[in-house]
Amino acid sequence: MDPDLQTLARRATEALAALPDPGYRWPFRLREAPTWVPATLATGRTQAQADLLLTTAAQELHAGLDTNDEQRTLDAVRVVMDWGGVWYDRGAISGNKDRVNELARDGLLVSTVRANLRCLANENPDGMTRMNAGWTKVYAVAFDDGRFIMYDSRVSAWFTERVLAEEIAQGRTLRGLRLRLRQTSTLGGERYTPRYSGCAGLPRAWSASMLNASAVVHEVLRLGREDPGFATAWFAGFGSRQLEGRLFMLGQ
Repeated sequence: MDPDLQTLARRATEALAALPDPGYRWPFRLREAPTWVPATLATGRTQAQADLLLTTAAQELHAGLDTNDEQRTLDAVRVVMDWGGVWYDRGAISGNKDRVNELARDGLLVSTVRANLRCLANENPDGMTRMNAGWTKVYAVAFDDGRFIMYDSRVSAWFTERVLAEEIAQGRTLRGLRLRLRQTSTLGGERYTPRYSGCAGLPRAWSASMLNASAVVHEVLRLGREDPGFATAWFAGFGSRQLEGRLFMLGQ
């Protein structure tokens, strides 16, 4: 593991161990659910409910990719992005619905998703062509082994404010990990304006950050399992999706 990332993982583990478990709450309601999403899965707020929906979406996504079915792949991508609140335009989040629909109409969605998943599997961010707060969710869901986390603005925000404050104050960043910098802080109760520093519109940089942040999360989980100093930490025994959800809550 890269020494810089190992340092970050140790610091992140210590920071998390000093906090109470933030829990997980993400109320969602799909606006348009395909027929394979029963009403009981189309709405929820808990990690278990989200996991059920996303597991179903992952199965449909792979079925669409395996059969070169543009519509089936589109429906699965739409469900994941709708669940994550990034399918329909709102505020600074815009364009996903139109761009994904355009890919499907042009017969390019299956090949695009397949190619980008291959790049991530090979840890080759240089080949990535699509990445934003919506695509990171789709890719993470597609790897049902929890290999990669959803690397969005809220997960990045926790790293920025709680783990990398010293580096940022000194104008430094850890190699290979680009994080969104807040324009305003939530520490005083203010909402932040989503903005990635050096990542927005740059699929390669964002993808490299997703890969590295995922490596950090897995090292945190390893320390929680194997380091006696963290044996009683609230995240000891967690999986990557559980910890990613907690980082999402901590970054709000």
